Amino acid sequence: MKIRLSHTTMNSLFRCERLFQLTRLLEGEIGRKTNENFCFGHAYEAGCVTYFLTGDKDRALFDCYLAYHGLEDGYIAIPETVKKNELTACNLVIASFPKLDDLRDEWEVATFDGKQAIQLSFRIDIDDVFYYVGYLDLALKNKYTARHAVLDFKTTGLNLHVLDPLYMNSNQLIGYSVILDAIVGKENADYDVYYFVGQITNTDGYGTRISPLIFPKSLKDRLNFFITLGIDVKRIKEMMEMGIFPQRGESCLKFNKPCSEFGTCGLHALDTPKKEEPDETEYQFTFKLDELIQDHIERI
Repeated sequence: MKIRLSHTTMNSLFRCERLFQLTRLLEGEIGRKTNENFCFGHAYEAGCVTYFLTGDKDRALFDCYLAYHGLEDGYIAIPETVKKNELTACNLVIASFPKLDDLRDEWEVATFDGKQAIQLSFRIDIDDVFYYVGYLDLALKNKYTARHAVLDFKTTGLNLHVLDPLYMNSNQLIGYSVILDAIVGKENADYDVYYFVGQITNTDGYGTRISPLIFPKSLKDRLNFFITLGIDVKRIKEMMEMGIFPQRGESCLKFNKPCSEFGTCGLHALDTPKKEEPDETEYQFTFKLDELIQDHIERI
């Protein structure tokens, strides 16, 4: 049996171990494509990527619409709220155009094997059971300095003026940056992680603020991510062996909303191990965790 991990599933682990067990290891998980937060973020990303690549506003809005309803993936999902819906997603893309123009002036898409480095997928085999996957929106190259960066588009409904604490020490793009070795070469020791954040600032979804956030990173940051990933998986295996996944009461409420499992997470009679389906994805990059750690130790 193989168990697939990702940045999202690991975040559920950090929030509450019982939540991680319920949503990742047991039957009954609700698909993320029925979630308005996923649809909204997916649509925003699609519109921004299209505009960055083409500069075509109409095409960007059309791709945002298609992504919101999942039409490009062959499914139809229309979960909406007053704040997050098709119209507010398109409005957020429109608000992003000026900042995206600034981004296009300074950065270009890096190339890999003669193709633009867009939506690159990778897999890190941790051990015989666990593996970690990720999908990189864009790999960029600065037109003036030749410095490289990994870029991800994000949305948030938090009405904060400073978003750095949300993203500065996030390990998501640090892990994704392993792809840069294949694009740039292993002599690349320093790079940037770039979060392009679309922010909704009021309850009707039409107040917006766009925040491009860029943070320098190094090989040491990446090594720390790999080692931490191994530590986290070791802890998951220990909990699986003991059959104990703690409930973290301080996480029952998040963003003023109760956890989706609140009120039922203490019931164990229906706990049924999930039957893992074979992963048919053909990842463009595959790594082994122990080899990555050894390689980065030698390079540092």
